[in-house]
Order: sequence, then C-alpha cells, then structure tokens
Amino acid sequence: MLLHQKKNHYLRIGLAITAVITAMALVGCFWTPYAPTAMSGSEKFAAPSLRHLFGTDNFGRDIFSRVMVGARTTFFISACTVTIGAVVGTLVGALTGYFGGLVDELLMRVNDAVTAFPSILLALVFISLLGFGTYNVILALPAAAGAGGFPGPHPAGRRGSAPRRRPAHPCHSGQGYLCGVSGAYERHGSHHADR
Repeated sequence: MLLHQKKNHYLRIGLAITAVITAMALVGCFWTPYAPTAMSGSEKFAAPSLRHLFGTDNFGRDIFSRVMVGARTTFFISACTVTIGAVVGTLVGALTGYFGGLVDELLMRVNDAVTAFPSILLALVFISLLGFGTYNVILALPAAAGAGGFPGPHPAGRRGSAPRRRPAHPCHSGQGYLCGVSGAYERHGSHHADR
C-alpha cells in the first residue's frame, strides 16, 4: 500500500491534517467551545492558551470555534462544487463525444469562451450577479473554474477528430543520434524499419 512506502511521508502528513480538519468539521456541527460570533472586548488578540486554543481575533471572538464552523461550511461547498462539476462535465463530455459535428463544435466553443477568462475574475462576476450566500458560491465556483462549465473531451479523443497516423521511427526524423544509433543506420536502417 501507499502508506507502507518509505518515502511517503507527505501522504501521511496530508492524511493526518485532513483527518484532524474533518474531525473538527464534524464536531463543529454539534458543539463548539464558544459561539463563533460571540465578541469580547476584553479579550482582543488574545494569545493561544488553554482557554482559547487558537487565540482570539480583533473582536475577541474565539478563532478555534470559528475554524470549526468554517471547516464545516468549506467541506459542504467543496463537496457540492465537485459533484456539480463531475455530473455536468461528464454529461457534456458524453454529448460532445457521442453526437460530434455541430453539437461538438458548439459546446467546445462555449468551453473555450468560459476558460478564456481567469477563474477568480469569473467567480467574482458570477457572485456579483447572483449575490452573496453559500448556495450562490456553490453555483459560481464550478462555472468559474471550468469544472462544471462545458468541459468536452480532448480533441484527440473525440470521434473522427483525430486522424490515424502511422507511428514514425525515431531515426526517420533525424533523432537517431539521441537514441544512440549510428549515422549509417540512420541513413540505411530506416528502409528496414518500414518493412
């Protein structure tokens, strides 16, 4: 398994961090040490301690409680965004691959238009049009990132769009020296390779 490999420390660290954040998000659904919006003027910018594990912010709010609630929201948005992107992308890719022709070209041009804009800028445009809110962010992120836009299959994989070509011998294009082939074989060996 991947975990038993000697040089896989990054995977173990990543899994540990993911497990901790997931546990915080799950516990945050039912309990937090403090109310995430509770403010305290006497505890502004408090250092991490047993009372406040992550300290407090400029309004005296407990950062650990806010991280627990924020992790829950982030996990929900991420799961919904990936699901929408996978479903819509698979459907559109299947349509372009099955029908081809005009449908393929139309959807691919829409895909080119969407991916021509920077993702962050497009996300801000969508959010400004839809308004703020968790569900509007879920709708804006897939379209902006292209994950839930119109990602058709790669042109080489679409039906009838990639002509079949005979693979060329590396010596045919003058690359025989890179392959360790002598010049004599590069001049005369190509005739034998074609047979």
